[in-house]
Parts: sequence; C-alpha cells; structure tokens
Amino acid sequence: MDLKAIQQLLQEAQPILQKSKAEMKEREAKGEYFNVFENLHFTRPEEHLHTPFLRMLLDKDANHGVGKGFLEAFLNMVEKKLKSGFQYDINSSHVEYKDKHIGEVKISEKDGESTGGDIDIFLYDEKGHAIIIENKFDRYGNSAQDQPRQLERYHNFGKKEYKDNFILIYLTPSGQDASEYSTGPNKITYYPMSYDLSDDKPNILSWLKKCLDISKGCPRIHEVIKQYITYIKNTRQIMEDELLNLLLSEENVDVTLGILRDGQKIKEKIRKDFCNQLVNLAGEYGLELRQQYDGNIVTWNSDYGWMIFVGKKRLQSQVGFVVGNYSRTNSEYGGMLYGLSIINGYFSNLGELKNVFKIESSDPNVQPLFGPEKEYHQLPENKGNFEREFPFGYSFLYDEDRAMVKKWYDWDDVQTLADMRNGKMLDFMRTRFEILKNNGIIDKL
Repeated sequence: MDLKAIQQLLQEAQPILQKSKAEMKEREAKGEYFNVFENLHFTRPEEHLHTPFLRMLLDKDANHGVGKGFLEAFLNMVEKKLKSGFQYDINSSHVEYKDKHIGEVKISEKDGESTGGDIDIFLYDEKGHAIIIENKFDRYGNSAQDQPRQLERYHNFGKKEYKDNFILIYLTPSGQDASEYSTGPNKITYYPMSYDLSDDKPNILSWLKKCLDISKGCPRIHEVIKQYITYIKNTRQIMEDELLNLLLSEENVDVTLGILRDGQKIKEKIRKDFCNQLVNLAGEYGLELRQQYDGNIVTWNSDYGWMIFVGKKRLQSQVGFVVGNYSRTNSEYGGMLYGLSIINGYFSNLGELKNVFKIESSDPNVQPLFGPEKEYHQLPENKGNFEREFPFGYSFLYDEDRAMVKKWYDWDDVQTLADMRNGKMLDFMRTRFEILKNNGIIDKL
C-alpha cells in the first residue's frame, strides 16, 4: 500500500474531522446534542424502542398529529421498492400495539409447516390485507439473532389468514437476507428492508426523512423523529456525507479500500496495545496476570476470553480481579465486564471469602465491586455459575462515567477503540484499581 497516498488522504480528511469536532463542541454547549433516546439507555432496544416507535408512526390514529401521512409514505416505499401492486386500505388500517401472538411455537418435522410465535409489527386493514414486519436490531446496532423457522412461521400465518394479500418484511440494520434457520429449507416470499440509507434498497432512514417533511407543521413529533434519526446514525456509526465523499472520490477510493482491507489488523493492534497497557497498569498496583490472557480478546472472533489479575507471585490465589466476557455479542449478556471473581473453582468457603473481601461503601461508584448493580445489565442465571464466580459483584464496561452512554462492552465498537487509544478507558480502569487499593483488597488477592 502506498504510504504517501495514505498520508495525503489523512491530511485531507483532518480539516473535515476538526471542523466536525468543533461544530459538535459548539452544539453540545448549547444542549443541541441532548437526545432522549440515547439518555434512556435501552438494553433491549429492539423490543423497548425501535418496534414501539415504528408502530406509533405507522398508526394513522396515533396522536402524532399527521394522521395517515407517515403510513402513506411507508406504503409508497413498499409499493415502489418491495412489492409492486401491493394493495392496502389506509383508511381502515389498524396497528397491533403489542406483539401479535399467533399461537404456541411449533417447529414441524415436515418442511414448511411450522407455526406460532409473536410478530413484532402487525398492521391490517378491514379489507383483508396485512403487513407483517420482523424487526431485528440489537443493542450493538447489528441484526439480532434469527429464531428457528421464524419467518416460515409468520409466512404460514399470513398465507392461512390473508392468502396472497399480505407482505412479510424482514427489517435489519443493513437489509441482509434471513438465514435458512429462520426461513426453513423451502423457499418462502419475504422482503428484506434496512435501517441504513441505500439508493437501491427500501430503508427506514429514507422513510424517516420523508416523515420529517410531512411533520413540519407538528413540531413535537418532528423533533422526536429528528432525534430518532440521529440515534440510529450514531448507533450504526453512519458517516457524514462530506467525509464519505472525500474517501470515495476517484483519486482516494483505492487508498480507502486498502485501509479497509487492513481494518481488522488495525483493530487488533489497538486492542492488544490496550491489553498490554492494562497489564502494566495492574503492575503498578502490585498485580500480575495469573496466566497469559486469551487471544480472542484481541482478535474478537470467539467468545469467552478473560484477563485474570492476582497478587504478584500469588498464582494460586482463589480470588482475582478479572476483565473479560462470556459472549461478545449476545443481546442479553454479551460484552466485556469486570469484577472480583472466584478463579480456582473452589466455592465451599464463599461465606468466609465474602467477609474477607467485604467492602462497605455508600458510594455507587464502588458498588460493582461488592454487589450486583441495580438497573444495569445483568448476567442471566442460566449462564454458567456467575453467582458463584462473581459473589462480590461485577459490572459491564460502559463509559468513563458509568452512565451507559457509550458501549465499552463492545470491543469492536469504533468509539470504544478510540477510547482505548486516547487513554479514557485506561484512566477508568485506574479508578477501579484505586477502589481495590483503598479498600485493602489488592493485598488479599
């Protein structure tokens, strides 16, 4: 790769980035970056944010003030880009405000006959037409996991109740196709739709931009839609047009693609450097690795990776300070966490250990090191023996203020990688070691 070309591209990009950064600071000072969706800290955004919000916009009888305008724009997109000639009566449209329950899930041994489940978004009119939407958007901004024969089950429901007068939409962040695990081995008709902007695919962001135009006379819903668009772009890390145009210009596109080809190596280098810095930081507090940390923390290509810190020359310790994950991306318990943990598999003296490692403090900043945090992400009871492995407490990594604003639990997230490089995450981990030191825990590890 031509290093001079890369340097030239970075030099050209720098003014754009600096301008954007300055504008962000100015707008932040005015409170223009307040976003209600980002401040609600959804741990299951698909269920608690995206699906309910889309239902509300698609409801002609909702109190957003624009009547059937949003629904009409959505149906125009469906008819033009998904299913030409699709008939649906807007004037008699109804929206189910809860998941549409279509019976107990039954996975048939006969191909194509599975039934039941709960449909995310279900619209129907009084003339025998329906719209079925399966919405996949996890807390990382990626597609949530497919469920067994899910689209097959919903397709069978549509065929039974509405014959050919329905449309089944598979809505994901990038507009990807569903897996055979969801569709079953037989070919069923469904239509992918994305959240991301696209010139050739129907997508939620394009529709939301039309909703902005439609709602200009209704300032409250107009502002909410604007904030929702920002939330999606931030979650999906969608690049601004000026920088995107520079990177994809004719003279720069080869360099840009070359950098992308090395993207995984760049990420691994950032993670490895951070892990090594964390090891050095632990050493300042008299701790060392019990054993070499799992390489998949650096590669981020498989689950269950840990860094286990114990007192120097005390490799047989029963308790250690750990940083790691059970899963990288599981929507319920995925991501990096930290805490004091039983590390030798010996649990018979838990009562004694809880007294030895007891921390008494009313400071909520200290809480994750001596008890599970309320209102924070929790590991499920059926995932390992975490109640025994973390009897003293644990917390997922979030951000420097533990405010659940960033996604430090996701080590593939761009902001996380940036904070690894700029020292913010390391500074935060120093505060964790300080808590251990100030409470006399380090000497006991």
